[in-house]
Amino acid sequence: MKFLQPRKAIVYLPLVFILIAFVRIVINYHANTAALEEFAYKQASTLKAFMSAHRAYYLNLYEKGSILLNEESLKGLPAFSSHPIMKQFSEYNALDIRTKTVSDRPRNPLNSADAYELKAIRYFKENPKAEEYYVHEEGFYQYATPLRITQPCLTCHGTKEKAPDFIQKRYSEAYNYTIGDLRGIVSVQVPFEQIKKEFDEHLFENIFYNLLLSISVVVLALYLLRYFNSVQHMLEAKVAEKTKTLQNSVALLESYKCAIDNASSVSKTDKKGIITYVNDAFCLSSGYTKEELLGKAHPMLRHPDQPAATFKQLWQTILAKQTWRGIIQNRRKDDSSYWIDATITPILNERQEIVEFIAIRHDVSQIIEQQQTLQLMATTHALTGCFNRLKLLRDIANFNAPCLLLLDIDNFSQINDFYGYEMGDALLQEVAGYLVQWCNVNPFCHVYHLQADVFAILSSDVARDIFLERVYGLIENLNSQTFTCNHENIRLNFTASITCENASDLFKTATMAMQMAKKEHKTHLLYTESLGLDTIQKNNLIWTQKIRDALEKDNIVPYFQLIYDNAAGAVVKYEALMRMIDDGKVVTPFYFLEIAKQTKLYTSLTKRLMTKVFESLKGKTYEVSINITLVDICSLEIKEHLSALLQEYPIGSQIIFEIVESEGIQNFDEVIEFIAIIRTHGCRIAIDDFGTGYSNFTYLMKLEPDFIKIDGSLIKALLDEQSSRNVVVAIVDFAKKMGIKTVAEFVENEVLQTEVTALGIDFSQGYFHGKPTETL
Repeated sequence: MKFLQPRKAIVYLPLVFILIAFVRIVINYHANTAALEEFAYKQASTLKAFMSAHRAYYLNLYEKGSILLNEESLKGLPAFSSHPIMKQFSEYNALDIRTKTVSDRPRNPLNSADAYELKAIRYFKENPKAEEYYVHEEGFYQYATPLRITQPCLTCHGTKEKAPDFIQKRYSEAYNYTIGDLRGIVSVQVPFEQIKKEFDEHLFENIFYNLLLSISVVVLALYLLRYFNSVQHMLEAKVAEKTKTLQNSVALLESYKCAIDNASSVSKTDKKGIITYVNDAFCLSSGYTKEELLGKAHPMLRHPDQPAATFKQLWQTILAKQTWRGIIQNRRKDDSSYWIDATITPILNERQEIVEFIAIRHDVSQIIEQQQTLQLMATTHALTGCFNRLKLLRDIANFNAPCLLLLDIDNFSQINDFYGYEMGDALLQEVAGYLVQWCNVNPFCHVYHLQADVFAILSSDVARDIFLERVYGLIENLNSQTFTCNHENIRLNFTASITCENASDLFKTATMAMQMAKKEHKTHLLYTESLGLDTIQKNNLIWTQKIRDALEKDNIVPYFQLIYDNAAGAVVKYEALMRMIDDGKVVTPFYFLEIAKQTKLYTSLTKRLMTKVFESLKGKTYEVSINITLVDICSLEIKEHLSALLQEYPIGSQIIFEIVESEGIQNFDEVIEFIAIIRTHGCRIAIDDFGTGYSNFTYLMKLEPDFIKIDGSLIKALLDEQSSRNVVVAIVDFAKKMGIKTVAEFVENEVLQTEVTALGIDFSQGYFHGKPTETL
């Protein structure tokens, strides 16, 4: 069979083209004639418009008196002036168009209508409403429009008696017109031959190009005919070769299809999942006939145990034009289950649109069953058949908020020694059976045999209180239960531990509680946070890393709390407080300062805080106090850093160092030496939290501080406890005698502020005046 036959098309094509060219010539001829007439008409109508405008303009000049009508100006009227103007136009225009205004009753003989123009005049008289006259006369086109009498015309063409004297004397006719009468016409005569010559030139050019194109097409057709003859011979040879290859491919595909049908179950569905094809293997594995399957949806084979998420992911994949592969549990016609390894592929058309889906499946039920058997063996205790430790750890990770009970049979090794291992194994099976029965009554619980004498109960989807109530009863029953083995009645003692911690720590906390219960000889023990679980160590590790991160990211910052001058009624100073920024949250030193001291990061924190406080005071006049401990005072690194800051920033008079009194002072000489050095830079000293701990007045006399900060616990109790009030009064009285200023801490409300002012305390600090803020 020939691939293509171009020769007939090549032969017919030039003939068709020549026919089209002939038709185009005829159409162009008629179009040329019509265009010629239209051109003549437009030329004539344009000249008419010009003449009418000329006529109207000059008549208006006469009517308005711009030109006085007399014997001299009479020649300016259109009846006289239009003739010489149009005569000159007719002589000079390239197409020899003749135009004039004429009448069948002219006063000026030059405006007399010829025979063709008289025909036009008769036409307008017979057709009073007509506005144009256009006919093809011998050798020209005659175009005319009527000139009708208007009011200005009656001046000269009304009754003779009313006409100007020089008109009456000069003309004896062309009187007695009324408004609307036909006075004459505007005549335009367009010569036919001159215009036809111009248009014929274009027509002949068009005919020439059409003929030339037709000849070119004929020559091209002859060439293509020869070319396609050779191409066709070549294509026929290639088609024959491809056909043979295709036939081989089809044969191979048939073989492949046969092989797949014999080895796999195959089905096709439309885009909605409706089955359109199944092979015999599919019917055999599913138990359905083809008639029962075709036209049905695949969910009829879905096993209820197969998660819906599998099919959701399957459809998302194939609708995205990708192949899905996976193992699915299906249901046969007899409701038995079987497992398939499925590959589902979308079939696309040439526009890359999905037209159907094809699925190839392999029955892997035997493999899955073997895996399940191995899995069961791996997660089951061989002696009792209960789940083992591996299964317990997996379930802990998968269950939602589980609780765990560990049961340890006390001194079980003695039973093995006394009765023998066979008896011991039988007794373990009895215990396991008892626990299984208990779990059957409490279906939210699952039993596990972890090792020789240790069992576990794990809860799922039950409230903590319900679980505790049930297991407390179980523990009591176990310790009073008699187990019978080989006609022997044996009483067992159990130690139990219970925990409901986070799943990640559940087994660990239960084990720890078990160890503590045995150590303290308790029947059972419920794990609580107070028991520990190296919480402190974990917390230390977490905060140590947080401190390192904060130092690295420059997230150790000062916050400033204002100190109020009670006498001046104004804010005059601030206390700088260390804060850590952790994930956008502001953290106080309560959480990290002690840990920093233990991990040798404290010095870095102190240096960073001091540097930022000094930088914050640039250009400001406020006084700022900085907490300093005995560790800082005794640290060579801190003292060197502080000395460098005081050299770089000459603001020592604005700095107050608050010695944290609660640390306790052992080496007064070193502290006094430190105070003496910083006072050379203008710095001052305050004693923080005075009134508790190591507070004594001798302490004040040795250090000679500038300020005493009265401990907040005394201030908060000032209104309620007379003893606290007496201590505060004594401190204030002593400070005044020593010339030391006092600061009340923890002033939280207006009542306290009023009281501390009344007691003569110099400054107040607390939330009543303001919380610590990031800036001064």
